[in-house]
Amino acid sequence: MTSLLVVDDEPFAVKAILKGIDWAGAGIDRVHAAYDAEEAMEILREHPVDIVLCDIEMPEMNGLELQEWINGNKPNAVTVFLTGHANFAFAQQALRLGGYDYLLKPVKHDLLLEVVQRAKDKLRKERERSLWDGQKSIIAERFWQDVLAMRTVPSEANLRRALGEDAPEPSSLMAVVLISVEYWHKEFTFHEEELMEYAIRNAAEELLLQGRPGRAVQDAAGSNLVLLSVGADEPTAYQQGMEERCGRFVSACAEHFYCTVSSFVGSPVPVAGIADAYGILLDAERRHISGEGIVYSERKGEPVRPATRQFVVPLAWDNWMTLLEAGKSDSLMQRLDTLLEELRSRDGDAEAVEAVYHSLLHVVYHVAHKKGWSVRSWIGGRRPGEEPPRTIAQLKAWAERTLLSGLWNLEQDDGTNARLIDQIKAYIQTRLKDVTREEIAANVYLNATYLSRLFKKETGHSLVHYIIDAKIRRAKVMLTESRSSVLEICDSLGYENFSHFSKTFKKIVGLSPLEYRKRYQTLMADKS
Repeated sequence: MTSLLVVDDEPFAVKAILKGIDWAGAGIDRVHAAYDAEEAMEILREHPVDIVLCDIEMPEMNGLELQEWINGNKPNAVTVFLTGHANFAFAQQALRLGGYDYLLKPVKHDLLLEVVQRAKDKLRKERERSLWDGQKSIIAERFWQDVLAMRTVPSEANLRRALGEDAPEPSSLMAVVLISVEYWHKEFTFHEEELMEYAIRNAAEELLLQGRPGRAVQDAAGSNLVLLSVGADEPTAYQQGMEERCGRFVSACAEHFYCTVSSFVGSPVPVAGIADAYGILLDAERRHISGEGIVYSERKGEPVRPATRQFVVPLAWDNWMTLLEAGKSDSLMQRLDTLLEELRSRDGDAEAVEAVYHSLLHVVYHVAHKKGWSVRSWIGGRRPGEEPPRTIAQLKAWAERTLLSGLWNLEQDDGTNARLIDQIKAYIQTRLKDVTREEIAANVYLNATYLSRLFKKETGHSLVHYIIDAKIRRAKVMLTESRSSVLEICDSLGYENFSHFSKTFKKIVGLSPLEYRKRYQTLMADKS
């Protein structure tokens, strides 16, 4: 299906284009009309639009400004500009902004139809190319996942079948780099975490490969990112360069992607040996439990060290239960810090981290059973593919979040929630544009579902409705005290759909945003 939008402030020009061409016969399934840029943006938000026929000279926001908005919000739409003036500067700017073509009005219908057909062909070819590239990428990633998991052998025939022209020669040297996210500095939803991992993968390909053949793939478990770099013909020089780039990459992840990562750089091996090379790096990762961002090189064999003496998990968990039930947060956090420091100093390994995790879970289940709480609502469900903490940093983040959530639950039982509700309301005001229930819950160390129930119990309003009311209250202030357009106010409050914002405002206030502003201005004029 192909849809088209005609944007022109002259109704007769719009009517001529709509009625003068057999769009259905030309393969255009749906045609929209807009008489200014703001109306065009509303249509673009609410409907899929493939081709935009746009006049340039329009009041308030012209066609070129609309194109800038399209570039940022609907980049896949193709724009054909129309203008009544043969202005070369307009044409130059239109094409610079990504316009497909530039036609002078009045436009002959056969010429316009020809341009639209060319735009349709362009869209079709781009979609076919995108679909094929996407399929090739999926096939390649699954192939390498199977190789790393030893489910298939990277023979010449298998390489050619899965990768086609992009297949390396079986004798080529390939270097494996394992990238492990130690912990996130912010609390993300599962979808947000997926987006961040996608960004990290793109950054890894750009910063580490630097144009060399290769690709970044997620391992089959979805827990690690594996960089496969082809053509490492000078192993020592290659590894030294990769180690330096990995150091910069670790720093960039901390600065831009809200996470601490470690990179484990393997020695170049023939393609047939990459599964074994990956296994060596996995073992190095397993032995790295400090949670610090490091660059490990198989060439140097540092800084990951095997455990020199066994860490013994303490057995006195009854004291933890007593402190938790008594609400002794300071004592609990001090005890946790002491335990984790001991784990570091005694060279505890991954098994010791897991043992502490399960022991703390025992504390959680004991207290939850005694208090009649749901463990799921306390600590939340596990995300798909999520594993128990592997490093000390991950264990620390999980334990702090879990213990503090239990302490908040105790406060709720004692009826002392006024301060918590005030904190939630204040946080909502500071992040009103894009605040989410999950983000608020992470900020106060509570499970999101439990937070919603608690907020409704204490305030009599659902959390979602409170956020909506807060946005409308902010909108009323901006409508009366600022010169921002209604569209700008809509965007500043996080509404992607102008129509939805307007309907929500009218439902709560009784007037549309424009009616509300006009009534206020009239009242002010009467008073003066």
